Amino acid sequence: MTAVRDFLEIPTIAVKYECNDAFYNLEEDRFIPTKSETYWVESTYFVVSPATNHILQVDETPELYLNGNGVPCIKVYESKEQPSLSIAFTNGG
Repeated sequence: MTAVRDFLEIPTIAVKYECNDAFYNLEEDRFIPTKSETYWVESTYFVVSPATNHILQVDETPELYLNGNGVPCIKVYESKEQPSLSIAFTNGG
């Protein structure tokens, strides 16, 4: 909630916790821990990383799914690929 309030620069705004994206993976037979939590302020959804407390996404009309408790939630999947950055240097020619 602090990340959302800091982002909006309104420390007293009402922030509602919606859900997280933890789930049980039947194929791997294991629990997949939370990678994001969804918060709601007025008509805007915020997806926050609980590990870093950084906002990952802000959306007024996100694509929602219903979690196991029937609560609407935004699911954020982490890519298994590592991003790479290539930089080309030239001698100005």
